[in-house]
Amino acid sequence: MEEAKRRQSRQITWVPIKQLQEATGWGRTKLEEWRDQGKFQFQQSGKGGKYLYNLEDVQRFCRSLQK
Repeated sequence: MEEAKRRQSRQITWVPIKQLQEATGWGRTKLEEWRDQGKFQFQQSGKGGKYLYNLEDVQRFCRSLQK
């Protein structure tokens, strides 16, 4: 049971930049700057493709900024 809860809590939601902006309230430039600095997880669909962001990881990073 504990293992199932742990796996559920580690679920990753991949979202595009536009949805990330709405969820965090941060602008595209700042989010891309942090992405390039490796502050949170992301993936790119092929060379020169669109980026997808780990929503939970980005929100965790944004919460750490408020401390």
